[in-house]
Amino acid sequence: MLTVKIIYIGKTKESWILEGLKEFEKRLRGDLTLEWVLLKNDKELEASLAQESTYACLDPSGDMYTSPSFSNYLFKKMRHTLVIGGPEGIPHHLKKNCISFSQMTFTHQMIRLLLIEQIYRGVQIYKNTPYHK
Repeated sequence: MLTVKIIYIGKTKESWILEGLKEFEKRLRGDLTLEWVLLKNDKELEASLAQESTYACLDPSGDMYTSPSFSNYLFKKMRHTLVIGGPEGIPHHLKKNCISFSQMTFTHQMIRLLLIEQIYRGVQIYKNTPYHK
């Protein structure tokens, strides 16, 4: 089973974002294992990433993917670590192998919801269901 670890800084405070995250986590059960790692600051992020062999940061400067190409990216490996920075973004020296959802900036809370929806969409594309049109 595919495992995706999402390392992020800062709690999600908005109830509607929490509800959306819970909905997509429920939809993903049985298809994919999500591991959420909440950190407090960049120092904790640096220590956590030192334990990872590979990871991809979500950053506007990263590589752009279509939903089908992101699905393909997800299923190339059986384990992924994706990193979401805090309000100040990800420290430059930690940015490796970046993925971009847009050149626009999103809140660190909002991008979690966008990411989990794209992970769900990627799974549905892989399974060839009609969710992705």
